Amino acid sequence: MDKEVNMQRVWERLKRVKHKLKQLNSTHYSGVHEKIKNNRQQLWSVQEELRIRGISEKLKKKEKSIREQLEKWILIEESITKQKSRNQWLQLGDANTAYFFASVKNRLSQNKIKNLIDNNGVLLQSKKAIQEEIIGFYKRLLGSATDSIPAINPMEMKNGPCLNREMQLKLIALVSRMEVINALKDIDDQKAPSCDGFNAFFFKKAWNIIGNE
Repeated sequence: MDKEVNMQRVWERLKRVKHKLKQLNSTHYSGVHEKIKNNRQQLWSVQEELRIRGISEKLKKKEKSIREQLEKWILIEESITKQKSRNQWLQLGDANTAYFFASVKNRLSQNKIKNLIDNNGVLLQSKKAIQEEIIGFYKRLLGSATDSIPAINPMEMKNGPCLNREMQLKLIALVSRMEVINALKDIDDQKAPSCDGFNAFFFKKAWNIIGNE
């Protein structure tokens, strides 16, 4: 029950955070495309001044400042585009939609094995040779099909390798805080570990605040 209460509290707090983030986005990050366009125009104007009037410290500092702003907004625009793309995939990617099939078709067109090196170090380039090598590899790895499976000998299982008590306890132990942290670190920053819309980067940065929840 306590866990349910804690998760409900976390969910409600995240909803409030999302509301504030929307306000922050509206206040500071709206019109990113226009800001990039304006910065580029300003940069072009300053560089023209430098070309016509010659080098001056004032113009160099102004150019540097505008360039830094331009780079900042370009990175922000790139991040926003990635987020929008991810949201679109979450909404349409798992559905039986034209977007889904177009994505699959595009992925299949890119995922091609053009050449392969076999166990003898021979480079295979023909479609037939690559197919035969892949089939042969998995036959060697998994074996051939069979109509029957020999019965397992209970005595062999009983006398075979077994888990000791320490290993058994580890299998049923509660997930530790460190395991959760390590799992979170392994998630790509742009991936969302749940359906709340917050990506892994948010949880990593805010872990000192929400980790104890």
